Amino acid sequence: VTNTPNTATDSVAEQGLALMLAVARKIPSLDAQVKRGEWVRGMLTQLCGKTLGLIGTGAIGLRMAELGKGIGMQVIAWTFHPDASKAAAVGFRYVPTMADVLREADVVSLHLRYSPQTERIIGAEELGLMKPTAIFINTARGQLVDQQALYEALRDGKIAGAGIDVFEREPIDPHDPLLTLANVVLSPHTAGTTPEALMNGLNLCAANVVAFLEGRTQNRVV
Repeated sequence: VTNTPNTATDSVAEQGLALMLAVARKIPSLDAQVKRGEWVRGMLTQLCGKTLGLIGTGAIGLRMAELGKGIGMQVIAWTFHPDASKAAAVGFRYVPTMADVLREADVVSLHLRYSPQTERIIGAEELGLMKPTAIFINTARGQLVDQQALYEALRDGKIAGAGIDVFEREPIDPHDPLLTLANVVLSPHTAGTTPEALMNGLNLCAANVVAFLEGRTQNRVV
């Protein structure tokens, strides 16, 4: 039994960046206003010079760090298994605890895998540590976040906005209160659905089969 890891790394990280920018620049609401014939101008959030905080620095988290730095953000991170060499290569710094990321970051982006250890790792207490001007991004798994607590934090202005690609229940319940909020940008767990990501997965699957048939040792055995 083999798997095909990291085939959608670029695609998922790009979605994280897109959600981050869409929330900060209010793209969906401005687009809708202009299409309605309205011309409402107001202050937006500039991300250049701000701090991107990563929770999890696997392949996608590292790519997100590169993209954040690419638009002029400082990057900090926390993970269960920090790697100083990766931090040095990409140019970010680890902080001692997840709470430090939550307190310091202007954008918090979640990149942990789902496990019993990470289930609802972000709840009301963790969201309460974030700046009221901060943005929360989740392209990992919906089960990592207490979705009701996230809704309440957004509704009550405890954080400024969120960009979410994954949900506790999928498809999201059409009556979920997250759908009523103007400061949220949502996508339907589609971060990894690009032709490039699909081709990467298919090619790696084929390579796994060939390696097995040829008796070659490979590192993608489950």
